[in-house]
Amino acid sequence: MLLPPRREMSRDLVHAARELYAASAADARASGIAALLRSWRALHRFFALLMLAAVLLHAGVAWYYGYRWIFG
Repeated sequence: MLLPPRREMSRDLVHAARELYAASAADARASGIAALLRSWRALHRFFALLMLAAVLLHAGVAWYYGYRWIFG
């Protein structure tokens, strides 16, 4: 069995090390992005419920004062 020359072997080693570094960096980014999305979902849910309450309050006030304005 013939071994590849040393220069080619070191190039392959550097290439493999770069790929490993890129994969580990991508994995670290993925976990950070997943945490960001979890917090975004909670924040979005809070604001969606707040907006729903504001819409219901707005409709109630418009209904109450609207009829007083028309028939008052």
